[in-house]
Amino acid sequence: MSARIASRRFIVTNTSKSPSINFFKVLDMPQSFNIDHTFLKASYKSLIVANHPDRFASSSHSAPLDAALITTAFQTLSTPNLRAEHLLQLAGEALDEESSTQNPLPMEFLMEIMEIRETLSEIDRDDPTAVDQLNQLKQANEERVLEVVAEANVAFDGDGDGDSDGDGDSDKINMVEERRRCSAFLNYFRRIEEEIKEKEMVT
Repeated sequence: MSARIASRRFIVTNTSKSPSINFFKVLDMPQSFNIDHTFLKASYKSLIVANHPDRFASSSHSAPLDAALITTAFQTLSTPNLRAEHLLQLAGEALDEESSTQNPLPMEFLMEIMEIRETLSEIDRDDPTAVDQLNQLKQANEERVLEVVAEANVAFDGDGDGDSDGDGDSDKINMVEERRRCSAFLNYFRRIEEEIKEKEMVT
């Protein structure tokens, strides 16, 4: 991880909150954080057409897959923070951001988020520079997301052998920490994105 988002260790605990549905299997996608978005969209569209209710109107059978399930799977895998959460859940490693032992966010980062939100709240809708200010915040947030997505690609899909010290259990714990950390950062950046959009609607 970069120095800016380095954080303390936290306890790894398996969870029983693993989902009963694997969205990667629903959309016939490899179970990986780094996905082919073109293939994902094509798979989604193909399944939506194949399972459209009209195709089964004269049949005694219903569509094999529910359209809502297909759409939920697509939305989850299309969105970095949701995709990371789903992978953690599938592995039994889900992050509980409210847990004092699991929260991987350093105080420095939380202060940065507070400052961003304070800046957002201070933008005056009548200020002629409001749009530019929001665009700057949006661009900065998008850059942060791209940075963490690149790190998540390694954390979720890397073999973990690059800096191995020979301790398999320790390496596994470190990788779980890294995955949870990436997931937590992506969650916060997604919230900032939504808050910027809300501000844009009233500006």
